[in-house]
Amino acid sequence: MSLPGHKRRTGAVASANKRTKTQEAGGGDAVGVISQGLLEESNLESLRRAFAAGAPFPHVVLENVFDDQSLRRAREEVIHNLKADFKETDIFKVFQTGDLANYDSCDDGISNSGDLRAVRDAIYSEGFRTLVQKITTRAVGSQVDCSCNVYLDGGHLLCHDDVIRTRRVSYILYLTDPDDAWQPEDGGALELYPANKETGEPLVRPSKLIYPAWNSMVVFNVEPGVSYHAVQEVFSGYKRRLSLSGWFHADSELPGSEKATLSQLKMKCGEDVHRLYSEIVPLQAEAKELADLGVLRKWVNAVFLDPAAMDRIYEKFHAEGSIQLQDFLRQDVCKAIKEALKREEKEALPQGDTAMQGSLGSTGPWAEIGPPHKQRHMLHTAGGSTSSCGGLLECLKNELFRSPAFSQLLHHLTGVRIAGIWTEVRRFRPGLDYTVAHYGAISDDDRLDAVLCFVDDDSEEDALKWDSGDVGGFEAYLLADVDGDEQEAPEVYKVDDGDESSGVLNISAVSNTLSLVLRDTGLMRFVKYVSASAPSGRWDISAEYQLQNDECGGEGSDS
Repeated sequence: MSLPGHKRRTGAVASANKRTKTQEAGGGDAVGVISQGLLEESNLESLRRAFAAGAPFPHVVLENVFDDQSLRRAREEVIHNLKADFKETDIFKVFQTGDLANYDSCDDGISNSGDLRAVRDAIYSEGFRTLVQKITTRAVGSQVDCSCNVYLDGGHLLCHDDVIRTRRVSYILYLTDPDDAWQPEDGGALELYPANKETGEPLVRPSKLIYPAWNSMVVFNVEPGVSYHAVQEVFSGYKRRLSLSGWFHADSELPGSEKATLSQLKMKCGEDVHRLYSEIVPLQAEAKELADLGVLRKWVNAVFLDPAAMDRIYEKFHAEGSIQLQDFLRQDVCKAIKEALKREEKEALPQGDTAMQGSLGSTGPWAEIGPPHKQRHMLHTAGGSTSSCGGLLECLKNELFRSPAFSQLLHHLTGVRIAGIWTEVRRFRPGLDYTVAHYGAISDDDRLDAVLCFVDDDSEEDALKWDSGDVGGFEAYLLADVDGDEQEAPEVYKVDDGDESSGVLNISAVSNTLSLVLRDTGLMRFVKYVSASAPSGRWDISAEYQLQNDECGGEGSDS
């Protein structure tokens, strides 16, 4: 099944083929749209000082960059003359045009947009590149990328550092509504993340938020293991976070590219997996009847303990390699968990500066897990109230998921023989949490994933939101391009024209549903960022079962 958003949409702003090198552009008319005084030497020293003093890494916000009226007309040309493709992957949700350098040959677009073309050419111009060099003290060449990005309600871009090949300096020119100032409650901030100096990984929270402001430009150096940033989700239902952005390139690749987020996400398979599996002593896995029904009956819906039902489930799993078992737990067990979930979800995070809040919505025995270029979510630790949602899931994890009886049940349902288990209880908070598909989490042998999910989906409206995928929270499995050399974008995979094959399995968040997936080597998975507009957070038990070495399958429940 394909991931949500892999369909083509037209927006307020059509992709063009990537142009490898920007031609020299900019003349008197182009430079003329730059605000008077911006290129003057008298401004440079203060801009250099502001840039150098920027934290958590050097950056500066240039204000009133272009002539106001020219930029207003350019904004209208973007809205009315350009088209953008809707793109969504594990790390972003955005409308995006192709490189504007390629639009000169189009029948529409920038060829009919004189002011937009002037702004673009001004950014390309030698004078502007010289300004950037003097502020950042980084040498840049003649190649400049420039595209238009539009983040609507729910749009976002997760943590990354922009490092790809020769990118040297990043810039973002905001074209938000000049007559309706952007507010913190609208979301959409540029988040800047400090990095751990020893590991080069970003800390779990951003230390600075920069909100979009009309006719302002953010400039920062692209540096491996340093320039970590993200675009906070847009919360506004009507405002467009519209910008022109791109990179000034150097003539050669940056040193230290192995520290880049893209390189880390595409590290050697299995390099990021350091899990200790607890051995499970099997209970006559091949026996026709379940050996310890007492443990199972305490938790599991009796439907799934019926031999005929187990046979049907086995046949479907054997044919497809995955299955979702709805209403898996007993009704009374599910009710207790759902009531606790709703009670604790009332402590909802406020929109706006959510990432800067001290508690981040966590109470009790929860730890916030990063690093954010790979994941951010809450992990339940020992202790806490046994009547809390986390406590109930922890008890379920220990008494059911880690039991030999459950391993025997899984054998009857899937045919696999289990040797060990690794489990965790997770909470994904709206407007904050996710995991990212990355190569380091790929195991070197097959695994059985068992994930039991809970969300607030009691109403039909809320259930439809989760099912649509528009609010995130779904789990996706996709094939890794292990032998490829994907370096065209700061994401693990991208949406190609007409490509419906990137996501091989998409599992919506449905309460009290046990998802079983036989994860082959070469499969990656992620939990999509949970939108601030989601009915609740996503709570789950995630179990990974190690299989016996002699086989990755076996006879069904009739063995």
